[in-house]
Amino acid sequence: MRTIGDSSGRWGPIRWRRVWWTVTAAAAVIVGIITVQKLAYAVAYLDPGIDYETVMRGARGWLSGDGFYPADQLTGAWVYHQGEPAFLPPILYPPDALLLFVPFTYLPAFLWWAVPIGFTSWALVQLQPHPAAWLGIILLLGLPESREPIFWGNPVIWAVAAEAGGFLYGWPGVLVLIKPTLAPFALAGAPSRSWLIALGALVLVNLALLPMWFQWVTVIQGSSLSADYSFSQYPLMAIPLVAWLAGDRRRRRSGRAWVRAPEGRSSN
Repeated sequence: MRTIGDSSGRWGPIRWRRVWWTVTAAAAVIVGIITVQKLAYAVAYLDPGIDYETVMRGARGWLSGDGFYPADQLTGAWVYHQGEPAFLPPILYPPDALLLFVPFTYLPAFLWWAVPIGFTSWALVQLQPHPAAWLGIILLLGLPESREPIFWGNPVIWAVAAEAGGFLYGWPGVLVLIKPTLAPFALAGAPSRSWLIALGALVLVNLALLPMWFQWVTVIQGSSLSADYSFSQYPLMAIPLVAWLAGDRRRRRSGRAWVRAPEGRSSN
């Protein structure tokens, strides 16, 4: 066992968990300060919440009968000014995303952030990652690619919550598919029975929305986006994965969730 010196000159055991927690706490303070500074800048000079406003506009348009996708995205080639909040973002989501967007046209805006952030935080604690994994999570949150989607209210924050829920309960992982470019993370919870049932239910819903899927294909084909445009959101999506990979190893797969194995029994 590795040791450190004490006042008597003898060496004692290194408490590695305490070391990891100390480093993680220091990183959290630094990332928190940077995040507050960036948020203050965004509020003063940019347009935080613009992605939320965009999808709410699309949902209200659909409810009023004007359609989910703007007309200029359905009439041919169009340009996406990615990374430029001054431009109103386009609507790139498939029709089934309306299952999430429509209810929030009737709910207070702050819940759009509070619910997924609160649930994801709770789920990460339930996954019980190693202290070193918490350090990795903090560092991932400190990346601009992770921070900015939260500022803009991008629906990826809901995809992160769905992925975290998938690792706990199985079926929520399917809901990551509201952003098809994040599809690999929808495997969280697969192939549990609840995950397969949820996937089947989503397929049935999309059959009813089939005409809108043709519109979505037109939107994507006419865009200037490359297939990797969502790769910048992968660090944020990696947070639940890191927590799960470094979580309590005494887990077994049940038909509906990842659960703790009883004491004294093998997880195999």
